[in-house]
Amino acid sequence: MITKISKKFFILTLLLSIMLLTSCAKSLWLGSKLSDKATKQQQEQVKQEVMELLEKEYNQPFKLLNYKYEYKRHYDLGGNCHYCDVVKYGTYYFKVQALDNPIIVMDFRIDDINKSSTSELIEGFKKDLLANLYCGIGVADYYIKVRKEKIVVDHENLEKAEKYCQSRNQQEQYTFFKKTYEKAK
Repeated sequence: MITKISKKFFILTLLLSIMLLTSCAKSLWLGSKLSDKATKQQQEQVKQEVMELLEKEYNQPFKLLNYKYEYKRHYDLGGNCHYCDVVKYGTYYFKVQALDNPIIVMDFRIDDINKSSTSELIEGFKKDLLANLYCGIGVADYYIKVRKEKIVVDHENLEKAEKYCQSRNQQEQYTFFKKTYEKAK
């Protein structure tokens, strides 16, 4: 009697384990889509609109040094690997240089998480990232680069960039990196 119950329990446990493992494996392999893959046309539209917005926001021309779009799985561990979420969405990578001040290079990305359209993606970029790129990434990254790579400081262009950020009342965005650089001198 006990052996029949043990066999049934073992088979039931085995079947349940297989079902759970295959559903987890499927989830890990495929991931749940947070956005659809952007078409080539949508990718080009995002690239053009971002460049136009940069030029309009900062009143100067920019050069696109690098641009890439990737649609892939991202692992959201959430601190508990028993319930690791695997999600799929697109990411736009930009590397942009200010032509009026070549020390300003802004390396940033835009994640297409839960955005139902290109216009929604662009609106999110305008709201969350656009206003802080020049001073918060461009000038701050220059200080980091100078400190880490020990390059010769372009004082003329750095002063020009700082004055520009002060005119936008955004000097606090790079102040920490400036102080760190000055301490390391």
